[in-house]
Amino acid sequence: MPTDFLVCYVIVLALFLQDACREVLQRVQEDLRPTLNLAVQPNVAAKSAITQARVQLGSPTLHALFTRLVTRGAWYRQWRLVTLDGTTLATPNSTSNTAAFRHSGSKARPPI
Repeated sequence: MPTDFLVCYVIVLALFLQDACREVLQRVQEDLRPTLNLAVQPNVAAKSAITQARVQLGSPTLHALFTRLVTRGAWYRQWRLVTLDGTTLATPNSTSNTAAFRHSGSKARPPI
């Protein structure tokens, strides 16, 4: 498997954690078929071939990709840029949680 294909595959593996490795590989092969000029449907590799390809790719390649693409734009002057997605966490209504987290809303509710 070519290195650029493996990098795409590893990234897509992270996006589809609930799917089996072979299913993800098949999905990537189907999506990249026009780009790779594949005339026929390639065989999906066995689990051992997938593992060997990931070991061959190695973490230094993905670390270099991450460093090059992600960390470069993650700073503005001395400040680290981050984003929040609006995720909220539900905590039990208790005195200690009220003191630590407060309540979302217009008025504080007494703990139970």
